[in-house]
Amino acid sequence: MFNLFKQTDISMYYEKYKTIRNKVNKMIKADKAKETLKLVTNFKESKKAFYGYVRSKQVVRTKIQQLRKRDDTMTQDDTEAAEELLNFFQSVFVDEGKGAVPTFQRHPEGTPVTDIGYLEITQEDVEKKLLNLRDDKAPGPDGLHPKALKELASVLGVPLAILFNKSLQEGVLPEDWKCANVISVFKKGLKTEAGNYRPVSLTSVPCKVMESVLRDKMLKHLDANDLLSHNQHGFTRKRSCLTNLLETLEEWTQALDEGYGVDAIFLDYQKAFDTVPHQRLINKLKGYGIGGLLLKWIHDFLTNRKMRVVLNGHKTDWAAVLSGVPQGSVLGPLLFFIYVNEIPDIIESSVKMFADDTKLWRTIQSEEDEQILQHDLDRLEDWSKEWLLKFNASKCKVMQIGRKKTVNYQLRDGMDSVNLEETEMEKDLGVWISKDLKWSHQCRNLQARQWQFLAW
Repeated sequence: MFNLFKQTDISMYYEKYKTIRNKVNKMIKADKAKETLKLVTNFKESKKAFYGYVRSKQVVRTKIQQLRKRDDTMTQDDTEAAEELLNFFQSVFVDEGKGAVPTFQRHPEGTPVTDIGYLEITQEDVEKKLLNLRDDKAPGPDGLHPKALKELASVLGVPLAILFNKSLQEGVLPEDWKCANVISVFKKGLKTEAGNYRPVSLTSVPCKVMESVLRDKMLKHLDANDLLSHNQHGFTRKRSCLTNLLETLEEWTQALDEGYGVDAIFLDYQKAFDTVPHQRLINKLKGYGIGGLLLKWIHDFLTNRKMRVVLNGHKTDWAAVLSGVPQGSVLGPLLFFIYVNEIPDIIESSVKMFADDTKLWRTIQSEEDEQILQHDLDRLEDWSKEWLLKFNASKCKVMQIGRKKTVNYQLRDGMDSVNLEETEMEKDLGVWISKDLKWSHQCRNLQARQWQFLAW
């Protein structure tokens, strides 16, 4: 109708256009209102969708524009920015070299472990995973969208099960499954620094389906043999950020109630997920009873991977991935948990972990407790050197709760020892913790964020 009006300049066409336009606008508004109401009423069942909607209403969004290059000049366009991000992501990879790889004993020592070497993936396993795919997730480099796979679950169950079992039997993945489009997620700090962005891999959705099936079976094996540390709260059943914080604060407040102080150390890894050495990880998997064809498949899953950075539609060339577990994959978090799983067993102090977020503490009743905590730091430093997963000493912090005495805890950084920075307030798993365990700053911060969401 609008085109007819432009061509003929007859007002009747314009009036019809306005009537149709207004009707369509009302339908769109009604549909949006219906979807918003659905998000609110189904909040308990779909919290992620609700908070995703809230985030979409933010006025200010992080967008990569210019990045500082190594020669201190600034990138001029998205292509240069993407290349700079790729160069940085490649620079953090770890080379294990040709030296001897440490052996690893099964945990806990002396406990018999049932080996897991061959698995069979059924049609039911595949269909269940396909039906649980989220429609709003992005496809990988192969372009296979999760919505299409979900809609065709009943048709694709058999052929994908055949493909998955064939891949397991041969211990080889299709090349497309080892390629990843990497998007860059801003963490904190200066937005012009490439080091302040986290690489998240968008990989093949069919591969993720297979990873999900294998992850479930591996977790069943690990749980049946009681191999996973109960101090790890990340991405494990019946544990979360909330349980991590509740258990931690319960111990801290109990110590204060008894009249003692607590020295808590917040540890920071250097690019943890990207620096896990593959051969050392394979040795640890063997130690946890994962071998045979499954171990061969995981080895192929980790090695000879390729990535390219995608930024505002611009793509870099493919680059080799030399270490790490892919952030954004399904198996990645579990493999990382296995890699750091024995940390609570090599120290005497209390520890809580959520993926790569690690904090250890000790109730201080005497100077001996301070010495034990420092000795635990030394043990962790020795562990990090042996397993090539380094701590960033300059970002590790200590909080002395309920204590006036200052103790200089040290962590070795190369050949030198670095005094850990003392902090009176630290953000732990999204919650601000103060050394007096009061919540005024956390409440003010939450209130300010909600006003930002509302754009008032």
